[in-house]
Amino acid sequence: MTNEYYPSTPYFLTAEIVRAIARAIDSKNDNASLDNKCKDLYLSRSELDALIEEHIYKPIAKLKLKKSIENEIKALVAQVFDNYLQIVANYSLAEWTRDDTGAWIIEVLFCPYMMNAIHLLGKRTKPFQKSDYMELIVAESSGIDIALNIIEKRVEGWQEFYRKLAKTEKDKITSWRRGESLPSFYSLYNLCNSYNKDTSKNVLLFLIAARAIDYFKITYGSNALMQYVDEPELLEDFIDYFKYKVRDLLDRNAQYAAYSNQTEEPVHQMSSIISMYLVKILREFADGNLKQSKETFVKAFDLSLYRSGHMCKKVIEVGLVIASWQETPDMNLISKLKSVQNLYGYTLPTIVTEDAKRKKENLVEDWEINMWRSNAQRVFNDFKVELPEKYAVYSSILPVYLDAKELKLDLKNPNKNIKLNDNSKLHRDKNKKKQITTQLIWNTLLEDLDAVNKLLQAGADINILSDNNESALLIALQHMNLIEINEPDDSFYQILKDLSYTPKTINAMTSKKHLLPLLSAVQTGRLEVVEHIVKLGADVNKKGGGSHLDALTTCLFLIGTIKNSKLSNNRFSMIAQDPETAIARMSDFEFSAFIRETQGSLGLNRQEVTSHLVQSTKSPDAIAILKELSEVFKEQTQANYELFDLREMRKIAKLLIDRGANPSARYDWSGIDGYTPFLLACELNEDELVTHMLNNATEDSKDDIINTVYRNRRNGQVVSYEKICQHFKADDVLDIVDRSLTLASSDKVN
Repeated sequence: MTNEYYPSTPYFLTAEIVRAIARAIDSKNDNASLDNKCKDLYLSRSELDALIEEHIYKPIAKLKLKKSIENEIKALVAQVFDNYLQIVANYSLAEWTRDDTGAWIIEVLFCPYMMNAIHLLGKRTKPFQKSDYMELIVAESSGIDIALNIIEKRVEGWQEFYRKLAKTEKDKITSWRRGESLPSFYSLYNLCNSYNKDTSKNVLLFLIAARAIDYFKITYGSNALMQYVDEPELLEDFIDYFKYKVRDLLDRNAQYAAYSNQTEEPVHQMSSIISMYLVKILREFADGNLKQSKETFVKAFDLSLYRSGHMCKKVIEVGLVIASWQETPDMNLISKLKSVQNLYGYTLPTIVTEDAKRKKENLVEDWEINMWRSNAQRVFNDFKVELPEKYAVYSSILPVYLDAKELKLDLKNPNKNIKLNDNSKLHRDKNKKKQITTQLIWNTLLEDLDAVNKLLQAGADINILSDNNESALLIALQHMNLIEINEPDDSFYQILKDLSYTPKTINAMTSKKHLLPLLSAVQTGRLEVVEHIVKLGADVNKKGGGSHLDALTTCLFLIGTIKNSKLSNNRFSMIAQDPETAIARMSDFEFSAFIRETQGSLGLNRQEVTSHLVQSTKSPDAIAILKELSEVFKEQTQANYELFDLREMRKIAKLLIDRGANPSARYDWSGIDGYTPFLLACELNEDELVTHMLNNATEDSKDDIINTVYRNRRNGQVVSYEKICQHFKADDVLDIVDRSLTLASSDKVN
């Protein structure tokens, strides 16, 4: 795909924003690689995060500020990109050009963020005050000159330090003060580093802020910041203001279009061009011209990015159908579409993997291709297009079909494959017409203990995995899993546990549900089972499951649920009674897991799923069924959770910590960015486990554990362990951490 011949987008590409911030603080003034990324329409979330880390976070880390200040600055930067992408993903500026929107977007969206950062610094960088930073904003002369004047007044010993500087250094500073040039990041860094006082870090930060403000004024105009001088803006307020301004633009554009349509000349608006492409795409697809339909789609997709707002979501869904129905599914196009979904926060399924060779956005599973194939008509319904019968795939859930011969045990060939799902319209990896599994795995799934025993005696290989990456051992652990809606049965585990397993088998993650043997072992609630799986070589830090959690976090969540088992019941009841709230509260990983389970049968995005469930709850029959299911769920769940033992779960958590589980491992949970097992243990007031985490940490890792914070993506606020302990009244944990910090401080003094 190429976008060289398309007009520039009305929205800035995210790499352009990274470059603007980097240039303002001069972290990477000339960087060809970053410049190239600024032309990339398809920049993925992981690539964006890497750019932010390299060009913004690393320079901030070099300042060696207090960890709390550094974290707050990083959180503010992260919130800039989150909120900006939310705007880009939902609000169309299709009829406008960069010349129309560029200065306006900077003033309406980015100036308030800059002012919020300045207000933050005014609170946290003594001896400088908010008024000092405001003086930099309103000054008509060089901000560096103003900053140095303030430093001379507020920083003890600075004048003496300046007097002893070499003439070349003084000449350089004089040039800055006159506004003849902007100081580089490293010039300021070296100057303050040679000052070598307790206040040098805050002096450096003050000078970098002055440099950034000067750069902003020179580049974007001196008045852009003035309207925000008085008070810092709430994030919600200026997001709402931006939406208002977008609606105003759209209204004006509609009036212009209505006026223009009265003339003989047609109005070639960008949204109209995209719509015409879509009509052509749908016609070509319905006629069976799949290759041509894909080529036309690529043009529409390119034009939609950073331009069409929420329309882009529908364009992507059309593209996923078209790419999936190609004679050979276009994995490259699907990965680009998934990457944009992830970047824009549309929260459709994104594969989670720790394969270092391939980025997660570029991994596509068979079930996803089949989901889009089987939902082609649903996607095309929005365009009032009726597809021919040849595009009908009647089940995306893929029910299992076996003929009678394949059900019979073949003990002479114990590793014989069983073929499943003979449906020629469904995509198979590696050109397979059918999915396959082994007799051993299949009979373990069927819970046929006699057949499993016979196959093992006949020499069945326990390390052969199914197409879905399942092993017989994993399924045996699932039969014991206390969070599944079944009565636990360990008979299969008992006959499988003492056999020889390869590390690949122990760490294999299933394709759809992302199950892992270690996570399933933790969910049995049995210490000896977890210990056994760890001894077999399980990676204690590998993440899996619908919520993409590691074993320690999974264990802690179970501890929290055991303490209040009604939470699990309430979650199911909420889906039945208030699906709109239940779906809205799901994290991206949870919702992706929900889509994996339903494979699009209830909808392909949050809006469709919510609408489907809300409609279902209006039916008396559906309400009765949901109520009955809810009661069964509550009864079985309560019975299983009563089998958990809190003391045993704490022993499992300690075992995982002893084997190297990371208390600082970050995860995303319901809009919370960067929660960790340590923070979760604080929330649960698990003083015993917090003590174990800190006692098993080195001095450096202990500092990382305690100083890790999370960011609430809804309001951009940074939250530390102290705030968590105070909110959840976890006084025992707070005392333990405070004592640990006091002890560490006294050790440093001694």
